[in-house]
Amino acid sequence: MTVFQLSPSKFKVQDFLDNLTDPPDFYEDDECYNVTPEDIYTKYGFLVFKFDKSCAGYLMVAFVFENYDNDMMFSIEDDKLILYNATISSTSFVDIKTEKTNAVGEIAFEKEQIVLIEYSENTASGKMESSSISANETSST
Repeated sequence: MTVFQLSPSKFKVQDFLDNLTDPPDFYEDDECYNVTPEDIYTKYGFLVFKFDKSCAGYLMVAFVFENYDNDMMFSIEDDKLILYNATISSTSFVDIKTEKTNAVGEIAFEKEQIVLIEYSENTASGKMESSSISANETSST
C-alpha cells in the first residue's frame, strides 16, 4: 500500500475557482488549495482541491463525484487506485493520522477516459457491485 501526503499549493487553484459553481460560503476567508500529491497528478492527471476553513474538498477528474460528510483517502493496491472513506484523528493541525474505512470505488482508465467505478454493497448477498461514472455523468452520495 502506498500512502500519499497532502501537498498544499496554488497550482491551478484559480482555474478551479473560476469553474466552481457552488463554492462553500459558510466561512469567511475560506482559502482554497490544491492538495494533490505530485505523484498522483503526474501518474493519473486529476486534482484534489480543499478549502482550509470549511474543509470542503473537490476531486476533479473527468467526472464529478460528491461524497458529503466523509473524509477520504487514496490507496494503491494491486496496481489499482482505490478511493476510500477515511477516519481522521489529530492532536493538532500538524499531527494528523488517516485510516481507511470502506472502499468507495476505483479510479480507472476505460474506453479512452478516466472513470470512477463506484462500489456499492449488495446487502442481500454481501457482494460488492460496481457502476462507472464517466466524463458526462455525475454522482452524489
